[in-house]
Amino acid sequence: MYRQYVQSGIAPGANTVTTSAIAANTIQSWQLSSSLLNPTVNSFTGDGTTTSFTLSLPPASANTVVVTVNGITQSPVTNYSTNNTSLVFTSAPANASVIRAVQQAMIGTSIVPIDGSVTTSKLGSSLTLSGNTSFSGAISGTSATLSGTLGVTGVTTLTAQPILSSLTASSAVATDASKGLVSVTNTGSGNNVLSASPTLTGTVAAASLSLSSLTSGRVTYAGASGLLSDSANLTFDGTNLILGAANPSFQGSSSTGSASLLNNSGGAFVKVYGGSHATRANYTDFINASSTSTFTSAGYLGIGQSNPAYSLDLSSTTNGIIARFKSTSNYGQVVADNTSGTGGGLFIASQNGVASSYFGVEGAVQGNTSTDTAIYNNLAGSSIKLFTNSSATAKLILDSSGNLGLGVTPSAWNSAFRALEIKNSAGFLCDGDTAFVVNNCYFNTSNAWIYKATDFATRYQQQFGTNKWFIAPSGTAGNAITFTQAMTLDAGGQLSVGTTSAFARLTTSQSPGSAGQVNGQIAMTHAGASTAYFISTIRGAATNEPEGLTFKENATERMRIDSSGNLSVNNSAGTQYVQLQPEGSIRSIHSSGGGGDSIFSAITGISNGYQISVTVGNAQTYKWHNGGTQSMTLTSSGNLLLGTTTQRNAAKFTFEYNGSTNNGLAIMETATASGTEFITFMNPAGTNIANISRVGVSDAVSYNTTASNTTGAQLNASGVRFPATQVASANVNTLDDYEEGTWSPSIGGSTTYTAQDGYYTKCGNVVTVTGRMQVNLLSGNANTYQITNLPFTSKNTSNGSKAGGGSVGYWSSTAINVISLQTYVETNTINLVFQYLASASSAALTATIFGNSTDIYFTATYLT
Repeated sequence: MYRQYVQSGIAPGANTVTTSAIAANTIQSWQLSSSLLNPTVNSFTGDGTTTSFTLSLPPASANTVVVTVNGITQSPVTNYSTNNTSLVFTSAPANASVIRAVQQAMIGTSIVPIDGSVTTSKLGSSLTLSGNTSFSGAISGTSATLSGTLGVTGVTTLTAQPILSSLTASSAVATDASKGLVSVTNTGSGNNVLSASPTLTGTVAAASLSLSSLTSGRVTYAGASGLLSDSANLTFDGTNLILGAANPSFQGSSSTGSASLLNNSGGAFVKVYGGSHATRANYTDFINASSTSTFTSAGYLGIGQSNPAYSLDLSSTTNGIIARFKSTSNYGQVVADNTSGTGGGLFIASQNGVASSYFGVEGAVQGNTSTDTAIYNNLAGSSIKLFTNSSATAKLILDSSGNLGLGVTPSAWNSAFRALEIKNSAGFLCDGDTAFVVNNCYFNTSNAWIYKATDFATRYQQQFGTNKWFIAPSGTAGNAITFTQAMTLDAGGQLSVGTTSAFARLTTSQSPGSAGQVNGQIAMTHAGASTAYFISTIRGAATNEPEGLTFKENATERMRIDSSGNLSVNNSAGTQYVQLQPEGSIRSIHSSGGGGDSIFSAITGISNGYQISVTVGNAQTYKWHNGGTQSMTLTSSGNLLLGTTTQRNAAKFTFEYNGSTNNGLAIMETATASGTEFITFMNPAGTNIANISRVGVSDAVSYNTTASNTTGAQLNASGVRFPATQVASANVNTLDDYEEGTWSPSIGGSTTYTAQDGYYTKCGNVVTVTGRMQVNLLSGNANTYQITNLPFTSKNTSNGSKAGGGSVGYWSSTAINVISLQTYVETNTINLVFQYLASASSAALTATIFGNSTDIYFTATYLT
């Protein structure tokens, strides 16, 4: 069982308790109130987390409180402590645990006040202490008489002047060896108490002088009234002089300038001022006259700039160099960099505060991750220019459209182009898929080629493998150009000169001139030679078509091949001959000069070679021999015999062949033109009555009974094909048309369908159609019993006859119930009419059949 001595149990009157006021063992328990005898019990419930609980009374200490948890007594200090009315556990009691705290009342026959619980208000006005009495803390009073030995361990404040009878009046006071107070003179050793205004004479060693009002490490200065003083704002440790004030200052008069060290909420600052400059908070300033250099709390350094906005902000009121970066070594560098990220360094040139030009890493210029070098002009419509030496003329200009000029300002190119111009006339450009080399021209924003200067203009372009050369006559600067395409090299390697159409590896053309004039020349010669050879075309007499070739030596014609294939050599000399000597063979043609007779010598080859012989005289027969065998004959009557020497049945053309060794006759068309006639049949008047010809550019062959090559049936590998537009025949035994196709059955209006499938075959004037139509939703002016869009108009029959009929193979969801459906084609229409039987005995009716969702399969055949 613990005992508790509660301070509140004693309530003597104020100033009534003295050392003899309460006799020992004089207070009995029956004299105490019941609250001091009965214990105070506090109950709590733990929750597993709470460690502090509130008591109803503040205990003297943890030892005066008995604590149990679930009936188990806890140890003070180890398991719990107290703080005023708080009971604090070292660890939280378990959840739902029962906590009891018992504060014991006073029991027994005597009371001992709690340490430090008796205050001065409970003491008498006259307190006598005998023996050796020690005081800790402060002792104050207006009058106190102490006898014996008084030990004071704390601070004693005497509000009245103490009178010590052992001291000498008007003498200095010091402590002796026993630490007692004695009267002394101001000479000698010891601790002296000086008068209010002491005068020190003689020599005093610095180490021997101690001023109790000063603090070690502080710098002494003459303070108010000239008294020695020190401050925590000015200290010296033997090496460092430290200014501890918030804003220490070294300052001259305002007219001569000042220097200040400032330290405030913005940081530490240095200020150096010229005359007549006001101070500024949170700035490090160096000011002289009108020049200012500033270092701000944000870390911005301004030179010539009193309010810098950047890490380094330079400003000058005069033109010229603002900053110079110079190295005393071999080279100097100025670096713009970033410490993290992917942007990179950047230099910016501005005008009137507007960023104009950027130079640096592309990541910093464009805000991406590229590490390429980038130059960027931020002002709309501005160019990037490169100058050399002190010339005022730009050597390179890149305009805002992306066009580049070398020694020249880029022309006003169309935005579709990107151009490189050199000096005054040359240009290299591209508009996406076409590359150009131009001279004295540009393509403007109005989509026209324009002369740059008054002179000739040329243009070369390359697109999709084709090279084109254009020329233009001399024109006036600023005027539009009309180019002529002079030469073309196509993607197939064919070169055309004077024309855009190539027919061979080399094609030439020029103005046709007059009839018979030589044009389209190709010249060949040697370097330094005076003789040239020309191959030229001959303009026709009646048309612009060329009619042959000439071969000239300078201006003298040596040979000519006309459009009929005739070869003339030295025609201008009047004697014609050709002499060829391939492998010893000789062929010569010459004129006898009289009677209209011509003498032709044979072309004789090597043994068993080829021979062409011609009979002499007006009735000439031409014979072709192959290895001694006569293979072809052209008689004087104009009859051609091929594969035989005998004319058959008086035919103009007789052709014989051995089917076991060859295929007979082959006709091949080499031109790409359409409608070429392979074989033409004519009447005595020279009129075409029929022909066998090629159809279009296809591989079909047609037989036509008129002069037109596009009429009649066509025969190809797939079968017989008829013209798209029927060429009707009056002959009842002639099949003049055949066609297959598809159509979409419809009943008109704005009806929608689930299915519309139709097929037709037209053979002559008979059309057979099949189809399926499934209505989705009837709408508009739809026809509910007939399909109104057959692929061909039916025949206009007489007497109201129908043009054809058909059948229905399947139907569902008709508008009415029917047991049978039938159909016919109205005369001279494209209508297919449906009738129905409602019962086996009813007549066929025409009424509403089609409705929403009606599905019907049908077929019909009719005449056109």
